[in-house]
Amino acid sequence: MQILEKAPVSAGKTTKKAGGLFSVIAVSAIMVFSASCQKESDATPESLRLSDETAVSVSPCGSAAFTYTNTFGTLALDCDGEVYQVTDFLQGTAGGTGNPPHNANQVYYYSFATNDGTNAVDWDLRFTGTANADVYVDTTATLEYTTTAFGSISGSTSWTLIGTGAKIGFNRTSTTNFTVNTTTPGWYNYDFSNHKALPLVENGQPLTLRITYSPSRIYIVELQDIYSGGTPNATYLPTNYPYLTFRYYRQ
Repeated sequence: MQILEKAPVSAGKTTKKAGGLFSVIAVSAIMVFSASCQKESDATPESLRLSDETAVSVSPCGSAAFTYTNTFGTLALDCDGEVYQVTDFLQGTAGGTGNPPHNANQVYYYSFATNDGTNAVDWDLRFTGTANADVYVDTTATLEYTTTAFGSISGSTSWTLIGTGAKIGFNRTSTTNFTVNTTTPGWYNYDFSNHKALPLVENGQPLTLRITYSPSRIYIVELQDIYSGGTPNATYLPTNYPYLTFRYYRQ
C-alpha cells in the first residue's frame, strides 16, 4: 500500500504548501482528478517513429541505468528476455528538494522503441497531471484495459477500450473498493481522509493495459507506483515522488 499523506501537486512542485491543491480537491474531487494537461501536438506517424533498436543495453536477468538526457531510474529485463521492469523513472535534474533530491519535470516521456526516456515528439507514454500519474498514449495508439493479471494475459483475454490517444489516471475515492471504475477507469484510488494514493495492483485488484499502434506493434503494460523505492519516505508530506514504476512487454 502506497501512502501519500499530501498528494503531489505536480512534478517539480514538491514544496507546495499544504492547503493548496488538495484543499481544492476536498471541495471537488471530480474537478481535480478529471483535470489534465492539454495534449500537445504529439501525433507521430508510425512510419516516422523510431525503430525498435534498444537504446538501453540490458541483458536477460540484468539491469542498467537509462541513457537519455536527464532521465533517471533503472531498466531491468527478466531472465526470459521478455518483460522490462522500469523502476523509479524520473525526468528532470538531480539535486533540489525531496528524498532522493530531485527537480522533476512536469511532464515525463518514455519510448518503447528505445526502452528509455525520450522527448516530446518520439514518446509512447506521457506522464503528466497530478504527481505525473496521468498516463497518456500517443494519438496514433489505442488504450485498453483488462482486470486480468499482467502475468496471465493470453490471446483470449477480453479488453475494454478507453480510447485512442487516451489517458488513465485516478480511479475512485475508496479504500475498500478497488474495482475499475468503468466510467472513468484509473490505475489508483485516492483516500481523502488520509491523503493516500492506492495503486490497484498493490491492493489485490489486477489492472493491465494494452497499447496498440498496429497489429504488429502491441504493448502490454502494468502501472505500479509513483514513489522511489515503492514506499513514501514520510507519514506526512513525503517528498520522494514522482518516481514512476511500471513493467511491460511487446505482445
